[in-house]
Amino acid sequence: ERSKDDATVINIAGRQRMLSQKMAKEAQAVLRGHASEDVLRQTVATFDRSLRGLMLGDAELGLPPQNSAAVLSKLNEVKSEWERFRPHTEEIYNGASRYRHALTALLTQNTVLLSKMDAAVKLYEAGARATPAQLNLAGRQRMLSQKMAKELLSLAIGSGDVEAAKATPFGQTIAHGFLTLSMMPHLMSALDKPKVKMSVNYGFNKVRF
Repeated sequence: ERSKDDATVINIAGRQRMLSQKMAKEAQAVLRGHASEDVLRQTVATFDRSLRGLMLGDAELGLPPQNSAAVLSKLNEVKSEWERFRPHTEEIYNGASRYRHALTALLTQNTVLLSKMDAAVKLYEAGARATPAQLNLAGRQRMLSQKMAKELLSLAIGSGDVEAAKATPFGQTIAHGFLTLSMMPHLMSALDKPKVKMSVNYGFNKVRF
């Protein structure tokens, strides 16, 4: 029974890492019109309930009350960070006009929330009895899939959407170096070279991004 509880707790705690990244991804998707506000609202509610359950217990989720002082201390750190993070998600899914500030804060704070939740997961794992390491690894993979999507969306906003790009850490649209470089062969072939029979590209001496 104790091992089963440990597995449930570690699974839900690990899911919190993933949700921290999913919220940042969905906030950007909402602002671009690629996701509904309700999707973000539901993710926020899931994170909030799970955090409370991890601390106080939630029979429906299969979570026992936490009685480890070390884990509770770390979860209180997560709670403090969450209380700073959550209002910005609410600004976005409620359609507030100050979304630039909210998105900037989310993109800055989501990694802090992730880091603190990850520290809590490691404490859970250290105190678990016979819980497979694969469980935490699987949770980490879930988190990474959302983190990659979040970062790709952030880059997409930074390169194309002028208004939304103002809310990103870049503050403006950007040109992606390797993308630009990959276009060079095509751009070179488009040049008018009437007297050239053949050309060979042997590299670039001073490429900097």
